[in-house]
Amino acid sequence: EVPTGLRKLKVTHPKYGVWEKSYNIQTDDALEILVDFDKFHTLTVTAFDEAGSPLRAEIYIDNNLEGKQTPSQVKVRTGVHKIEVRLSGYIVVGGAKSMNFENDLDQPLKFTLKKLN
Repeated sequence: EVPTGLRKLKVTHPKYGVWEKSYNIQTDDALEILVDFDKFHTLTVTAFDEAGSPLRAEIYIDNNLEGKQTPSQVKVRTGVHKIEVRLSGYIVVGGAKSMNFENDLDQPLKFTLKKLN
């Protein structure tokens, strides 16, 4: 049983990581949650300079090089993952993005990179 109100639920798998989501629990709500760590989700990762021109940056997921450059589609397991891009001579505006994946992303994940002086 969980008290009513906004609650963050967290499921941890010893090999595949963490899944988190907030739910607003109401009185007498029955809530069934299935977290399938064996499921993969597709996202497209893109990178642009500050003027909006596309860049070919290396894609990293959870600090691991994916072996792909932007723009590319990558697969991630259900759960929270850190997505980032790296390109020599540039920094990422806003840094890496930590996201909880439960479904494919409909829109590309867009990074903006700023050229170093």
